[in-house]
Amino acid sequence: MALSPKELPHASRRLAAAALSCAVMCIVATPIFADTASSQPSTAPAEMTAAKLRDAGYAYEIGNGIPQDYHKAMKLYRRAADAGDGKAMTLVGMLYCNGLGVPKDDATALSWFRRAAEGGTPRAMFLVGYCYEMGQGVSPDNANAMSWFHKADEAGEASAAERIGDLYLNGKGVAQDDAQAATWFAKGAEEGNSAAMLGLGAMYDHGMGVPQDYAKAMQWYQKSFDAGCPLAAKSIGVLYVNGRGIPTDNAQAMNWFQKGANAGDGAAMTRIGLLYAYGLGVTKDHVNAMVWFRRAAEAGDLQGTTNLADGYIRGDGVAQDYSKGLFWYRRAADAGSVDANFAIGLLYEDGLGVPKDHKQAVALTRIAAAAGNKSAGKWLADHGEVN
Repeated sequence: MALSPKELPHASRRLAAAALSCAVMCIVATPIFADTASSQPSTAPAEMTAAKLRDAGYAYEIGNGIPQDYHKAMKLYRRAADAGDGKAMTLVGMLYCNGLGVPKDDATALSWFRRAAEGGTPRAMFLVGYCYEMGQGVSPDNANAMSWFHKADEAGEASAAERIGDLYLNGKGVAQDDAQAATWFAKGAEEGNSAAMLGLGAMYDHGMGVPQDYAKAMQWYQKSFDAGCPLAAKSIGVLYVNGRGIPTDNAQAMNWFQKGANAGDGAAMTRIGLLYAYGLGVTKDHVNAMVWFRRAAEAGDLQGTTNLADGYIRGDGVAQDYSKGLFWYRRAADAGSVDANFAIGLLYEDGLGVPKDHKQAVALTRIAAAAGNKSAGKWLADHGEVN
């Protein structure tokens, strides 16, 4: 069953951590180097210094005043890199990372990031850590990621503190520690990192590592949004829905969810769907709710995906269709949704959209129960299937 808007902000660590992990989107969207020139090249390449070669390459990469040309950008970056420019090495790595002008190659990207990092480029140190954390071009290694993030932080890279905080929050590569997480988010926030501001706001919102303080949560969410992180809009909207530290205002909530949705945040799209589903600040409208749940699902939001599946199973705003419901539950389960596994199990138990299969129902329900779904555990106990 879909969560109501009132239930959403009373999140467990799992939900809070998931929201903070999304802050990576804000990190990777920020410019790599604030001092990289964006004007078109004005000097013949043969006469340029390494820095000017890099700046000229960047002008070609973004197409500022000249036709965008990733191949020319790469050639200029490579010349600057060969001359020892660490920022150019990092930019070469980013082209490989994103497959711009060259085939996407995470391993090659990492080799360029590492070369720049070992030469002392702070942003490259951060990106090496990021590759280790995400397993891009290398096997995932959170301990190594933490090490590189600390090096980047010590070298002055503002994005590093947020990732250190997130690793502490989730106990990845280090013992789980909410207080340490909050400390590192605060450091990153004070350094102007929008993702860290979002993280710090969430810690105050949920009272994790700091005393719960909705006013401070709103303050940091707002600062995060103003600093360029659209994901903060959803968090502001949730505070308005629940009247946490402010009067309940569903119209304001819709306004903020819409801002997040306009920026592509699937979680904000799900919240819009919930407002329509429950008639909060708008006329109750299951058809519109399903439109937003589909948009959220297509944007990759797990809750939106399971809500879309729920709608098809119940026939809310759409014709009841167990096959479509099963399709979306499976997509959510493949992306890690515990609730979706339990829902699929129930479909097998009742033979809805699939052949009736008690063994399959039990197997899927056990997966959900092992991951912490209490309803799944109760179902197993009620059916005498507890091991």
